[in-house]
Amino acid sequence: MATQVETPQSTAAPAATAETNTTSERTDYVVGYDLEAGKDDKNNDIIKKVEAYYSASSEEEIQLLKKRIEEKKFQTMFTVTVSIPRAKNFAGIKEICPDEEEAAGNFNRGAKQKANNRLKAKLLEVSPEGNFTFNPETDLTNGVLDMTAEIASPSKRKVLTEEEKLDRFLEQFPEATRNMMKSAYLASRQAPPSA
Repeated sequence: MATQVETPQSTAAPAATAETNTTSERTDYVVGYDLEAGKDDKNNDIIKKVEAYYSASSEEEIQLLKKRIEEKKFQTMFTVTVSIPRAKNFAGIKEICPDEEEAAGNFNRGAKQKANNRLKAKLLEVSPEGNFTFNPETDLTNGVLDMTAEIASPSKRKVLTEEEKLDRFLEQFPEATRNMMKSAYLASRQAPPSA
């Protein structure tokens, strides 16, 4: 299960403050092999093993993985818990990544991703009538769309529905598997509760 964990401040910080500059997110991953029926070069039936790992951070993901194991479509080798640190502020960034150039590189990769996400939303937004709302004649400054304000603006965290979470999880599976799992999920949502 994914969990947020508070990590203590560095020993150099004053002991009087209970605030921390970082948190960490822990997620369990199951590592093993996707098992796929196939043929060898002599046309004999074989089971192909493809290295794979899956997040086991929600009950839904765990249940889908258990189903793949029961159907002999996945062979588990081991589970690992991964901790990824998150900075709450500039001091936290420096604790996690003391090298300023590396910290700037990390920021730039995140800023570029955020700018690209906002750019896509901005350029592809349409009115209720189906017309693009972006207008190059009025929305550019000196012929350029500057994304600085988008990078600096607060991010709105979108709360995903259970179905959207499932769709994200299923992206890592082959299409036939995705369709089967999605159908099973939708059928289970429509089934009357058992007494």
